[in-house]
Parts: sequence; C-alpha cells; structure tokens
Amino acid sequence: MIRFLEKATDHAGNATYKDRYLMPTEIRKAISDCSNDKIGEIRDEIKALGPIFDKLEYAPEEKKVLPFSADTFNLAQAEEKIMKQEGYLKIDNDRYYLPEIIRHALKFKYGKGARPKVISLLLK
Repeated sequence: MIRFLEKATDHAGNATYKDRYLMPTEIRKAISDCSNDKIGEIRDEIKALGPIFDKLEYAPEEKKVLPFSADTFNLAQAEEKIMKQEGYLKIDNDRYYLPEIIRHALKFKYGKGARPKVISLLLK
C-alpha cells in the first residue's frame, strides 16, 4: 500500500477532479509500476518462480490472455504447484488466472469484452 501511494503521487499532475487526492490516470500508472517492482522482488526472493515467470513473460503476445488453459504455456505440474502454493496462480473451472500484482508486469490482458473475474481469496 505504501509503495502504491508513493508511485501514485510521484508525478502528480493537474487535478482533474477537485474532490480527489489521486487522479485515475495516476492510479492506473501506479498499479503497473508497483507490478514491475513486485515481480522483481519475487524473482529475487523465490528463485524457483524466475524461470516460470520468464516462460510467461516471453510468450507470444496472442497467448497472454486471461483466463488461459492448462496447455497454453505447457506448465509442468511442479510449476503449477509452486505458483499456486505461493499465491500467484488461481485455477477455477480449469481456467487459470494470475493476480493483478504480476499480471501487469508479465503483460497479460483479459479477453476482449470480458471484465476481470474477481476470484475469492478462499478459492480452493
């Protein structure tokens, strides 16, 4: 949260709305900036996720659509397991989702016409 507030206020522009401290464009940019910083930290702290993130990051752009299926990136069972264990992969009805904090840095987008599905933190 602190990082988000820092990033959102780094380049505060002209106030479009007089009743807000943070403008929508600053918020959107801050989310991407936080995502880039966070994925760097994850790579440093959890070395096993580095090669998996590389596989996702360097995949063709047309594949980087959420939700994706199990065979889209040919993730090994061990790769899926560590991503789920660390909280960076959610599977719901055989559809795979990435949390927002890494989605932006890996340059994943949601399918056209689809709004992002909010997945329960308690999803088993």
